[in-house]
Amino acid sequence: MAKILLLWRRLKGRLWLRPALWSAGAVGVALVAAVANQFIEDGVLPDIERPTLEGLLSIIASSMLTVSTFSLAVLVSVASTTSSSATPRATRLVMADDSAQSAIAAFISAFIFAMIALTALGVGYYGATGRFVLLVFTICVLAYLILALLRWINTLSRLGRMSHTLETVERAALKAMREWHQQPALGARQREAGDEPEGQPVHLPHTGYLQYIDVGAVHKVAKELKATVHLRQRPGGFVAPKTVVAIVSGGEAPGEAQLKALDEAFVLGRERTEEQDPRYGLLVLSEVAQRALSPGVNDPGTAVQVVSALA
Repeated sequence: MAKILLLWRRLKGRLWLRPALWSAGAVGVALVAAVANQFIEDGVLPDIERPTLEGLLSIIASSMLTVSTFSLAVLVSVASTTSSSATPRATRLVMADDSAQSAIAAFISAFIFAMIALTALGVGYYGATGRFVLLVFTICVLAYLILALLRWINTLSRLGRMSHTLETVERAALKAMREWHQQPALGARQREAGDEPEGQPVHLPHTGYLQYIDVGAVHKVAKELKATVHLRQRPGGFVAPKTVVAIVSGGEAPGEAQLKALDEAFVLGRERTEEQDPRYGLLVLSEVAQRALSPGVNDPGTAVQVVSALA
């Protein structure tokens, strides 16, 4: 369950997920309008002519295609600016901005809604009742697009600025620090000083940064073996096949199934992430300050802002 939540948290930060989900919903809304003909007879609701809907939907389709292209170009520019002015490690956090993702999703889904509705109108998919329901849906889409555009204008006024980048990184670091403060041992029992366990060491077959430890899965293996599993690495550390990540002491010796379960409990990756690594956010902030103090940039004000964020 913990790994599913981790996967969902990471997918939420992907730029494509929200537009994909909203686009699927837009297709459903565009096609479900025809179902109204089965419940309401023609003539009960006002009859909306096809040219009226086609003109309105054509405007939405053409304008949203332009706005979506422009918005994606802005995000690419912001990613490049963040990487060059701050640090490449901050790019992923900035691109996961909720306001930017919501705006992109709204523009793309509105474009798909208009295209599907235009196609359905052309083949006579809607009856008189369906056309009226489609008009209601179109008005709702227009109202939401107005709000999305206003929010997007507000987002553009701060997106890509150094202050926004620092604020984004600070929020990610603060969240990880708070979780670490609440559970410094990730939900396990803190090892006492001088307690050096003995037992069978556990190695991972891959190389990379330790990003996440599913402590619940490790606890399940420990209960099966009636043993104690001592975690020897924290998230953020670099792990190689010879690195001891855990030691199983007492109880039964782990078999192939238990070793596979332990292997799956440790998530490795090519770079560090902030989910369970409170030091990562501090590292990113320090990189921003170091670049600001370099002779090529010479921006001591940004370094002062980083010190304030660290405080």
